[in-house]
Amino acid sequence: MTNPVSAVSEQRVISLAQQLVRIDSEYSEEGVHNHYEITSFLKELFESLGMEVHYAEPEKGFPLVVARLRGKVGKPTLGIIGHYNTVLIGDRSKWTVDPLGAEIKDGRIWGRGSGDMKKTIAATIEATRAVIESGTKLKGDLVHVWFAGEGHHDSALEYMAGPGRKYAGADWYIDEGDANIGKVAGSLVWVQLRIKGLTGHTAMYRGDGRKPVNAISKMVRLLSRIEQVDDWMTYKTHPLFGKPRRYSTKPIVEIGRISGGIKVNQVPEECTAEVDFRLLPGQTAEKLLDELRSLIEKVRAEDQEFEPVEVKPIHVISSRPWELTDEHPVVKAIREVAPPILGSRPEWRGLGFGSRPPLWEFAEVIHFGVSGGADAHAPNESQTIDGLVKGTKVFAALIEKLLA
Repeated sequence: MTNPVSAVSEQRVISLAQQLVRIDSEYSEEGVHNHYEITSFLKELFESLGMEVHYAEPEKGFPLVVARLRGKVGKPTLGIIGHYNTVLIGDRSKWTVDPLGAEIKDGRIWGRGSGDMKKTIAATIEATRAVIESGTKLKGDLVHVWFAGEGHHDSALEYMAGPGRKYAGADWYIDEGDANIGKVAGSLVWVQLRIKGLTGHTAMYRGDGRKPVNAISKMVRLLSRIEQVDDWMTYKTHPLFGKPRRYSTKPIVEIGRISGGIKVNQVPEECTAEVDFRLLPGQTAEKLLDELRSLIEKVRAEDQEFEPVEVKPIHVISSRPWELTDEHPVVKAIREVAPPILGSRPEWRGLGFGSRPPLWEFAEVIHFGVSGGADAHAPNESQTIDGLVKGTKVFAALIEKLLA
């Protein structure tokens, strides 16, 4: 029997990460969901390791793969979870490498999903393979659960917490992260705003004598007010929410999409915008929506041309109801096995999203993982090979520590 860490193959995990990047698994809300090729690949890979595999499709087009490595006792159970799909590649002219090529240069693997989160899939599968091939005897079970994410994971999580719990249930889950540990989370809220205007020909009064009202102009003015969070939002800063990972200590507001209008010389009658709010600990989705509606009423009172604004939450991940502590068994295990491999002690960080609420009823979700990813959701996404290899060894050591 060998040590799981020493059984990790650098070349094998690099090759696996490249294979995963080369599988196009893009997703968009407009109907792109290339999910079957990668889930079939994962299913076959887990079967080749001799693991028990459960494949389910709680929602058409959004399958999940569960693989279990059984230990002698079955307790505790450690789950490794995350998403296998990616955001869209986008404009390929913005890439200097093939986004599906998984090219290696400058010590990095390049391509869509290399940093978010195919690096983690590769690292945790190779770590599992190393544990198996080392001959390490586990007492507890190890479970992998890979599902569609990037804003579309609700059906998978509800399945995991409901009928799929007998396959995917665990005492703890480790989800996507870097080489530090998520201690506390802020909520994530995506909101769609819709404003009505009054259409008509540019520069001309309507037949009823009224001046057209440009819905896009109204939306732009409203969004500029929404971005000024100090003027309308109640919050308290938190020491873990800021640099180096988060680019503001305040709640973050980003306008992800705005649309409206038909043609250039017709005043737009309607405009919609989708806004991403990343809140701080202590803020709730309910409070945010109340304050947002109050701001909108204030803006409308200042401008009589404003029609009522529809406020529609389209995606909410509430902050988890606990903070991890130094005494948590998974935290203690991470801090014991990681420093000799990483050369540093994993510290605390804040999470800009709530972390899988349906699972909270029976398990805790710890965010920790592979460092070295860059430019996720942007052109020229990449992952360092050093971070990938070290992360794989940490996972191999962690599985042994928690389950053997």
